[in-house]
Amino acid sequence: MTVNLYPKKHSIDVRSESKTYLGALPDDIAFRLLRFLKAGNTYHACIKNICKNSISIFVREISRGKKFRNQPTFMTTSSGHDYSSPLKIIKKSDREVEDEKDTQDASDE
Repeated sequence: MTVNLYPKKHSIDVRSESKTYLGALPDDIAFRLLRFLKAGNTYHACIKNICKNSISIFVREISRGKKFRNQPTFMTTSSGHDYSSPLKIIKKSDREVEDEKDTQDASDE
């Protein structure tokens, strides 16, 4: 099933073809993709797997803008993300839980 990526100021929403909100890309991946989208890159996204609390999607680079014509969008990095594997979408409730954990960890230090 094809899904659509909706870029926002600091995140990217993932929505169905009927514009139903499914989740958002993790912040580090969204930040990188936002730069490429602004430069004119285009992508195709589709659902790979659906679980109770998460969705995995594949994002394929279709074309590159002039600014990044020699730079691939997806690479293996030391952050632990293997961009050749499906990306997991974070639902709003999961993101709120992570924000609470980060706030709590910061107050513990």
